[in-house]
Amino acid sequence: MLEVENLKVSFGLNGVVYPVLKGISFEINVGEVFCLAGESGSGKSVISYSLMGLLPSNALIDEGSIKLKGEELLNKSEREWESVRGRKISMIFQEPMKALNPSMTIQKQLMEAILTHKPKMQKEEAYERSIKMLEKIHIQRSKECMESFPHHLSGGMRQRVVIAMAILNEPDLLIADEPTTALDVTVQSQVISIIQELAETQKMATLFITHDFGVISQIAHRVGILYGGEFMEMGETKDVLLNAHHPYSIGLLHAAPSLKKQQTERLSTISGNVPSLGQFPKGCPFSSRCVFSSKQCNEEAPPIKKLDRQEVRCFYSPLEETFKKEAQSLL
Repeated sequence: MLEVENLKVSFGLNGVVYPVLKGISFEINVGEVFCLAGESGSGKSVISYSLMGLLPSNALIDEGSIKLKGEELLNKSEREWESVRGRKISMIFQEPMKALNPSMTIQKQLMEAILTHKPKMQKEEAYERSIKMLEKIHIQRSKECMESFPHHLSGGMRQRVVIAMAILNEPDLLIADEPTTALDVTVQSQVISIIQELAETQKMATLFITHDFGVISQIAHRVGILYGGEFMEMGETKDVLLNAHHPYSIGLLHAAPSLKKQQTERLSTISGNVPSLGQFPKGCPFSSRCVFSSKQCNEEAPPIKKLDRQEVRCFYSPLEETFKKEAQSLL
């Protein structure tokens, strides 16, 4: 459904051009949920905005290709993008109160999402379609919800409305940008189940962005670990969680909370912070924080190589037996 090949994006700041995405390639199949994981500043949101044609004015796509069902998106004009967003590609945003208009009822917002792309549709039909979509995502009192304003609804209900709005026009690709971050665990689980169900029944490709490995273990078919605008590791979710090879992947998994850890046990951390734009090492972007780093890592870009069933960007790709036990708790 989606093919991204060698996508390179840079940002211009104060007269200096900084590379942000450095050759990103991945694909998502019909009905598949692909997760992007990594710390803030790794490039996750830049990928999603590239797919939506919503990069800021100081961003430049230097190279690459984005194809949806074989159709190239990067050569489209802004007018052409308007027919893609909300119809072929939709997005669920992290904070529903910012995604919804506080001065409009849910009914008006849902119907507007339909009629913008299908202006010839009768309002009565758009209304019925909105009702059915709310019921599809398990909102029981759908008519009452339609008459409500966003502030009348709970956080979980608002997020469901945002999901309904995103899939009203049956998009080919659904992008979910950390949609469960502000929700409690019970509602989070419900939202994950809804997205999983929709991916299968609507035959969509789904790009799910998160930093939570617990969520990844529940929803993702495959996962890509992103750092410094490059994939450090990619593979099927179970393989990456149980048998990660890249030091960054291992560090993230060690840092994840687990019920199996002792109550007094401190969580592991990755030393240092994500460098600012222009401050990444010449070679591997993670080399300044990696305990296994060598001179070669600092100066040379590591190649992508196949290890087991994963793709890993690392010269050494160490594997720790103790790590497997920690990762097991996530599955």
